[in-house]
Amino acid sequence: MKPFKAWGTLLWQRSLAIEEYINAFSVAILLILPNFIWIVLDKSVWRGDPVGYALGSADLYQKLIQNPYVWVRYLFGGYKGPFILWIGQFFVGIGNFIGSVNFSLLLIPLIATLITFIFLFKSFELKFKSKAIALCGCLSIAASPLLNSVSTGFWVEPMQLAITSWFIYAMIRASNWSFYFSLSQFIIAGSLAILIKLSSPLYIIGPAIAFWITVFRGSPSMKMNRKDFFFLLVSLLFFLPTAIFYFNNLAPILGFAHFAATSPLFGTKLSKLDLWIEYISNGVFLYTTFRLVILLLLLGLIKTIKQKAFGNFAAVFVVALFQITIFFLAWLTSPNGDYRYFLSAVPYFAILICWSLTIINNRILTIISLTLFILQFTFVNGFTFRLTHLDPSYVNIRPLIKERDREMKLINDLMPLATRDSSIIFDLDPGFGLASFQYELAKRDIKGNWSRCCVDVSAFLNIERQEIDTGKINNEIAWKNVLAYSPDFYITWNSRLSSALAQIEMRKIDTYTAATVPARWKIADKMKNCNLYEVVAFSDYPELLVYKRCDIPVAKFQKTHLLQSYYNVNR
Repeated sequence: MKPFKAWGTLLWQRSLAIEEYINAFSVAILLILPNFIWIVLDKSVWRGDPVGYALGSADLYQKLIQNPYVWVRYLFGGYKGPFILWIGQFFVGIGNFIGSVNFSLLLIPLIATLITFIFLFKSFELKFKSKAIALCGCLSIAASPLLNSVSTGFWVEPMQLAITSWFIYAMIRASNWSFYFSLSQFIIAGSLAILIKLSSPLYIIGPAIAFWITVFRGSPSMKMNRKDFFFLLVSLLFFLPTAIFYFNNLAPILGFAHFAATSPLFGTKLSKLDLWIEYISNGVFLYTTFRLVILLLLLGLIKTIKQKAFGNFAAVFVVALFQITIFFLAWLTSPNGDYRYFLSAVPYFAILICWSLTIINNRILTIISLTLFILQFTFVNGFTFRLTHLDPSYVNIRPLIKERDREMKLINDLMPLATRDSSIIFDLDPGFGLASFQYELAKRDIKGNWSRCCVDVSAFLNIERQEIDTGKINNEIAWKNVLAYSPDFYITWNSRLSSALAQIEMRKIDTYTAATVPARWKIADKMKNCNLYEVVAFSDYPELLVYKRCDIPVAKFQKTHLLQSYYNVNR
């Protein structure tokens, strides 16, 4: 009977532990529900980093099922945190099975957001002793246009946010953990943090320091039990692949990190201080809730100073203020002005909100705060479903696209050109480019030749690991490389025929993309006057300019209805 009694006691303890997190899980489910509906319905074209990560995930999955030896080599190569690709490859497999790779990949940021709210709700509830205040803290994050814009795309940042939230949770729970259990959890989370993104330590310095102070202040037991030993073994499973990846790729990782953090190509002409204020007031919050947050902080500080209750400035307040300051200084010193970098700092703003409401201790003010954040949550999500109006000046919220738009139709109509033995050069940036086209090819035939049948014209410029040295872009050499590649098709926009439009384009797009604009226009001009190529007429897409190599038989590509006629350009 004793074994059964022991098992019964263990199950009872586990059920109590699960019950403790039911509220946090329920809140998290409700907060991510609009995003779940969104990813089910959306049919938009993927661009930028998300489509790049999706292609990397698809490439790893393809290698896994075709050649595991090559897969292992590629698994531990790269110059960015690989976790999104490591986990993404398995979700590509799931998506390939269920018939929707987009949906399966977007489950990753959705799950990361779910984990974030579970950790944060429980952290706020434990620290501030109020479910209402904990809910308000989570709502302040869920209602931000910033989270909405990033969590509906295949970005790294939602996972970085989740690991930041774990460190906040660990900081609050550390007093109940033994030394070896704390060590194992720290190794696991630390390994995941730098696997997700090299910049992750920037967001967890404060909680990490407070975590170990709390652990040692509690005089933890140094005796190792079976649970501690098990988790230490598990931590090695996370630490070893992390160590192998960084040992193999440390130089290119640090090189790209330095380039991304310091290159003027990622910079902005706007004041970083002005951008900081704008992102906080119109990205992390909206203008009304921003004023509310300022008011709450002032009231909390005034009450603390008036009552001389300086004990109110507890560790969690100091950590939040410290982390916001660290991020602020890093923001000001880097030319990179990407709004996404704010996401993993948002929980610290939520901590300050919860702290203020706890110090003020006014039920009516808590209800008002909850109401305003609920309204903002409804308003922001309404905008994503095209039900409300919002000016996302600095935060790129993606409105839902329920039907295939013109760009997706264009991609589908170009697909017949991408045969197994074809070679296509794309120059469709900044509208959409090679990656968007390749991704659609990959979704239709994961085992196919999608990664080798086409290439972007930037591959023939001076670009190595995304690093562009504009002083070394040689148009003549680039053109010779294009001719040596001898593509079947060269696909670009009609606008490439006007040199005046090049200057307009450079003013409209970011500095990074604009660096290649002169070369792209020059190559398009040379293609126009090249006797080896002729124009293919796509009457349904007059904005498109497609050159076909003259020696390719017309019949070979007659399977697409868009290739209505061939004619030589008057040279």
